[in-house]
Amino acid sequence: MKLEIDPEQIEFIDCNRLGELCRVTYRGVVVHGLYRTPETGAGRLTQLDYLARVIAERVEQMSNHERLEFERQVQ
Repeated sequence: MKLEIDPEQIEFIDCNRLGELCRVTYRGVVVHGLYRTPETGAGRLTQLDYLARVIAERVEQMSNHERLEFERQVQ
């Protein structure tokens, strides 16, 4: 079963000094190894939709244990 990722639940935290790279979170859970520069304006929704697909793909590639733990954390 594929995890439905709501783009509006994606946030950026721990940005570097210049605000160029931030860790990506989904419902407050860090998506390990995923760093991005937050877009503003018109590009923001496109970026969030893209990140939602990336997160869903990463969750699919996780082991059963990792996937269950991630899904438990985001509930």
